Amino acid sequence: MYNPYDIDAFLEEISGLSYHDIIKECNKKSFGAEQQSYNTAGAVNARKNGSESFFSLIGDLLFLLQNGMRPSGISDFNFFKFKPIITILVNNKELNKEALDVFNKDNKK
Repeated sequence: MYNPYDIDAFLEEISGLSYHDIIKECNKKSFGAEQQSYNTAGAVNARKNGSESFFSLIGDLLFLLQNGMRPSGISDFNFFKFKPIITILVNNKELNKEALDVFNKDNKK
């Protein structure tokens, strides 16, 4: 069953995009998920399907991309979902290799 709030599918979808296109897609998807979660028909179902978690995780990815720091409160499980995207951006020379340092366990703050 298709879930529009599947963070893993979204991360796979954006993994080949440029840095700027990832930012743009994250903003667009996050805004849409947030809008569908409150004061609209279907909001209760959207929240049941994970819309709040979805736009929160997208916000965490945006924070990481824009600040180069681990977002506070994110679990290791969810945080390490972002590593493949950062790795691709480093390999494409859109981010410095130091961007991957945030994923070192010793660097956890």
